[in-house]
Amino acid sequence: ADRGRGAGSRGTAAQPVAVARRAVADQASTPRGTLAIGANEATCLYVLPNIFAEYHRLHPNVQISIYRNFSHKVIEKIESGSIDVGIVTLPVKSPSLRVHPIFRDRIMLMVSPSNPLAKFKAVTSAQIAEQPLIFPKTGFMRQVHDKQFRPFRSHLHITMELPSVGMIKRFVAAGLGVSLISESFVRDEVRAGKAKLLPVSDMDVWRELGVVYRRDRTLPRSAMAFVNMVRQGTDYHPDGHAAAKK
Repeated sequence: ADRGRGAGSRGTAAQPVAVARRAVADQASTPRGTLAIGANEATCLYVLPNIFAEYHRLHPNVQISIYRNFSHKVIEKIESGSIDVGIVTLPVKSPSLRVHPIFRDRIMLMVSPSNPLAKFKAVTSAQIAEQPLIFPKTGFMRQVHDKQFRPFRSHLHITMELPSVGMIKRFVAAGLGVSLISESFVRDEVRAGKAKLLPVSDMDVWRELGVVYRRDRTLPRSAMAFVNMVRQGTDYHPDGHAAAKK
């Protein structure tokens, strides 16, 4: 849920009782109250659970409130002061925000084990363009698909345009097409033998995430503790565990 505080968080706000409670909670040296954070759906599902597990272990008295939306909408909420921090796809061009990169994920091709491309160790964009394709409807990955397959547009066969990573994975695993996807998002399907991930030899694209917050704002302790945790080296490992870098 989006539990923002409004733009006037340091003065009179639209919800004075909620703001007052957070101010009181913030007086303690130990982070308490609510961490108001924004991220898109895929980040919420595949990146943040392990990071939040570590944060909750360190700060069990903080309630986590998630605003789920596209990265540009999350940025709007941060700029307005409605949420404290966001995890968004980089780059971010807003001069009012501080940005700290925290995670890189390689973009690869997801295919079902029965797909003819599954026998290869790597594939080219031209080979992929001969396959039925599943495109995401919007967002960063839609931009990646459009750019990568623009030279083959005249003969592309796009079987589906889907609104979520979860749906794309299901239909690719069912053999209805292939799709470019972030490597970590398909970890479970690869382990279960339901899908294969192939590097694309003529493509070197990474999805990079960063933690962002306003430059001109003093963050609540709950938010500052989260920023410090990810900046000090919370590393997202392929096996799904978040741990501090040595």
